[in-house]
Amino acid sequence: DHPLAFLVNGPPEYVIPPHFHTVDQYQIFVGGSATLGKHAVAKGSVHYADAYTPYGPITATQDGFNYLTLRPKSIIGYHEMPEGGPLLKPVNEARGRRGRMLVADIELGTTRETAIETLIQEPDGIVTCHLSAASNAALPQPKVAHGGAYYVVLTGTITAGGETYPPRACIWIDQDEAPPAMTAGPEGASVAFMSFARSVA
Repeated sequence: DHPLAFLVNGPPEYVIPPHFHTVDQYQIFVGGSATLGKHAVAKGSVHYADAYTPYGPITATQDGFNYLTLRPKSIIGYHEMPEGGPLLKPVNEARGRRGRMLVADIELGTTRETAIETLIQEPDGIVTCHLSAASNAALPQPKVAHGGAYYVVLTGTITAGGETYPPRACIWIDQDEAPPAMTAGPEGASVAFMSFARSVA
């Protein structure tokens, strides 16, 4: 029942074959570049996939890639395609649709003003926002009814709960948990907010 976040590092031209997981997840690129299926991705690119939703391949460029995988529960493992295909049909029939695979890009400039940019917004709480704050300003907070969410620092630093969080740092909040007050450092900050579907149980 605990959230899981980990960093994946791929060397130049490394390929992760098409596959799917049995848990909803985000991936956010924090360095290097790659192609994700037909999408070119680089630092600031966000990818969301519902559980049992195939995606890939992920192919590193000459720069290699670094991305964070973010899950609401500590479930590991994956199923490569096409071998895992038979597992998908009953899941899709039960939910009445194919799983979602969403990609968005956060533009990371040198000038940071206090603002919220919504990039992905689904009715069930799947939301991705770019939160930015000017020097020493409070980080704005999106108003989202979600099932748990991650904050990932992309540039600059933030302080929260008396701790300083540098780039690539993650903060998790549970469903219905109020986020801590967050303040940008002297250079400002860019932060990705990524939330999961709200539980109806």
